[in-house]
Amino acid sequence: MLGNILIELVIIAIAIVFGTLAGRAWHAKNKVVKWGGFVVSGLLTLLVSFVGILILIGSVKFYLPRSAPVPELKVAGSPDQIERGQHLANSFCASCHSATNELPLTGGMDLGKDFPIPLGAFVSVNLTPAGPLKD
Repeated sequence: MLGNILIELVIIAIAIVFGTLAGRAWHAKNKVVKWGGFVVSGLLTLLVSFVGILILIGSVKFYLPRSAPVPELKVAGSPDQIERGQHLANSFCASCHSATNELPLTGGMDLGKDFPIPLGAFVSVNLTPAGPLKD
């Protein structure tokens, strides 16, 4: 979050610099410098200000907590649906998130050892932190 604030401050400073340049160009005696500098600096001021406003709006939306309550979901699963879900989890998730390549998906698998060059450790997380899934 601190990095985003610093980026926002830099963008505001750049917009102020371009605005100052537009003001200085407006007071120039040479018409080419006056109009060319004013138009270019003014457009850059507007562009950088617009980007700064978009970043500010995005940061506010990202960092403010959500006020809507989380709904309580109840899903009724038939034995066929549960078997299908177990098959999908074994097929797609278990190879990285299980030491035995089967459920439960406890994580702890170091995926970094499979790379041909030493990049470090990439340890998978536990996908079922609340314990085994219940029927």
